[in-house]
Amino acid sequence: MMMAKHSMWVLVAAISAAAPAHAELYKWTDENGRVHYSDRKPGNAPAVQTLKTRPSVPRAAAAEADTESAAPAEDIVARQKRMADIMRDEREAREREQKAAAQKKQELQRRCLSLRDELRRSEGARIYQLDAKGERVFMPDAERDAYVQKMQSTLREHCSS
Repeated sequence: MMMAKHSMWVLVAAISAAAPAHAELYKWTDENGRVHYSDRKPGNAPAVQTLKTRPSVPRAAAAEADTESAAPAEDIVARQKRMADIMRDEREAREREQKAAAQKKQELQRRCLSLRDELRRSEGARIYQLDAKGERVFMPDAERDAYVQKMQSTLREHCSS
């Protein structure tokens, strides 16, 4: 009887140690906007994402491996490494997106500045182009007014900040 209880506890301990090796990783964002990762599914999170992870041991080798000889500490380290890899990949993707957005904003500011300068030069001045002979050909006032209105409209639409 004592041996049976001892065997039962050993079996429960072995199953408990093996269970985390097959656990999935979960990702969710709390109400404060913070992203969390865990190997346990949270009960109160509204949108929990199950992350796909690469197995630390090939499936064929895992099937052949003796489950009793698997070291739980190695499984924990492997899961932590996978979680760290996922977090690093997401951070790098976020940084790339932020960098692209900053470059796009900087380019828009440069274009707006250029457009404002062009508008200042065009308002109240006569606009001309040089023809093939190098002589000035002035833009008619109605055409210049339409050109200025188009620049103002573009500024309002794209450069309102």
